[in-house]
Amino acid sequence: MVVFSTILLVIDNPLDDPRSMKQFVLTILDYVTTSVFTLECMIKICVFGLLINGKKSYFREPWNFLDFFVVLVSLFSYLPLGFDMKFYKSMRLLRILRPLRMIQRN
Repeated sequence: MVVFSTILLVIDNPLDDPRSMKQFVLTILDYVTTSVFTLECMIKICVFGLLINGKKSYFREPWNFLDFFVVLVSLFSYLPLGFDMKFYKSMRLLRILRPLRMIQRN
């Protein structure tokens, strides 16, 4: 999923027409990948506990904290707020930090 998400980031171009079929498909795939990463985050929190369940708690691992922050920013960028969301949509670029998880696993 991390590799797939990274490929989607490479394909995405902010200068493309937002009403094009390419942008529509990329948006749908972005929702799917964000949903999968959110589900993974929630499952890990349920299994390991949030913070005070010992050494394996979710927030005791720096990589999990990074994952949580990226998921939170991704979800926050989808909220339909009344002001200009360009700043928050640009914060979604933090998703490029997801490939760092591959380094941690290897």
